[in-house]
Amino acid sequence: MRTLSSRFFVFGLALSLIVVLLTVMLLTSMNSKGPLVSYISILTVIAGAGILLFLALHYRMRVDEGTATITQLKEQLKEQEWNLREQEARNDYLKTLVDNTPLLIHVKDLNGRYIFINKQFEKIVGRSWEEIQGEDSFALFPPAVAQVMQDQDQTVLHYQKPMDFEQTVDLPAGRFTFLTTKFPLRNSRGDIHAVGGVSTD
Repeated sequence: MRTLSSRFFVFGLALSLIVVLLTVMLLTSMNSKGPLVSYISILTVIAGAGILLFLALHYRMRVDEGTATITQLKEQLKEQEWNLREQEARNDYLKTLVDNTPLLIHVKDLNGRYIFINKQFEKIVGRSWEEIQGEDSFALFPPAVAQVMQDQDQTVLHYQKPMDFEQTVDLPAGRFTFLTTKFPLRNSRGDIHAVGGVSTD
């Protein structure tokens, strides 16, 4: 901002000097021609002053607009940063809740691959998230059990609503009979993009 002000001051000063110089030259060269020269000189000075006033007002308006825009952008940036912090805090709360619940929670994409599981799911299945990520049910469970799970997912996608299922599964941690609620997950456009599941034994 100071750089622009300095440049404008130098420009205005130079323009003023040019106007004064032209006036003096005009008076010197045409002094013998009477009042006409004086009128021309006065008009020249007035014109120069008008130009300087116009440029000053125009510059001031541009500076004010720029200052307002910068202030608005700063406010928007602060608001976005605050919203981001709030979103991160909510995500942390949600992750803490999900990882400390005794329920098994999972999410699969439309191809049946796991894209999210919680800590209890890892514990019961006996495999880490790094091992499960991107795998389907057939990589974790016996084929007959995995097929039932896949059929349940397809049923949920077909009816596009939450549904309850009961299933007995033999796992490294023992035999479990799970009561599972599965439900479609939608994106911001309302399209189904995944199937979620919450199980208790």
